[in-house]
Amino acid sequence: MALTGVAATVVTALVAPGLEAVAAGREADGARSFALGDGGSSLDPAGAVTLTPEAGWWVEPRASTLWLSSPDRALGVELRVVSEREARDALEGARAGGDPLLTETLASGALVRHVTEAERFVALAQIGDTVVLLEAAAAPEAALADYRVALGRLLGSLAA
Repeated sequence: MALTGVAATVVTALVAPGLEAVAAGREADGARSFALGDGGSSLDPAGAVTLTPEAGWWVEPRASTLWLSSPDRALGVELRVVSEREARDALEGARAGGDPLLTETLASGALVRHVTEAERFVALAQIGDTVVLLEAAAAPEAALADYRVALGRLLGSLAA
């Protein structure tokens, strides 16, 4: 039975955006790089900064960000290039809950400042002259602490 009229419109409005997002994203293979840049993100690795997630991550460009979902789909991560002001605002907002700001230097030499709250993780990575904001949150049934290693590996895979 074919859908017509209002029923077809409702189904199209609910299903089509999801299908478009699936078509725009792809599963990482652990070797392919995905770009972040001032002009927005894309699947073209020629941007200002690239990310090479491990196999199994779902990667989807959204406007000026890259959105990732962990292999078990319980952790959502958003990455984008930000200005120094946006970087300060993000850290101030994350620290508003009283959580400490930690600073680390990754093996790649990138400087990372981050705050881990109860329900979200906010990090800024300085990659050359570019600042990348990473924000992550786990699904209600998952514990953010279980994804510390995965988040560290994502940050470690950023490169100029």
